[in-house]
Amino acid sequence: MLRPGAPALDREEAMRLVRELQAFERQVRTLREGLLSLLEEAWPGTERSAQRNQGGGVGQDLADRGEEP
Repeated sequence: MLRPGAPALDREEAMRLVRELQAFERQVRTLREGLLSLLEEAWPGTERSAQRNQGGGVGQDLADRGEEP
């Protein structure tokens, strides 16, 4: 909870912030999809396991193949 007199976002500022966060989320999703696509091109068969991990552990997929991450 804010202290009395503490600065707060007004409705317009809050809506602007929400729009910026939505745009950022779209950019991150696009970048992630592009990286998964590049990973699949470089090491076929790794995309499905990387998607299963939600992007985490992508390097682990490579290490599982006996290659350095």
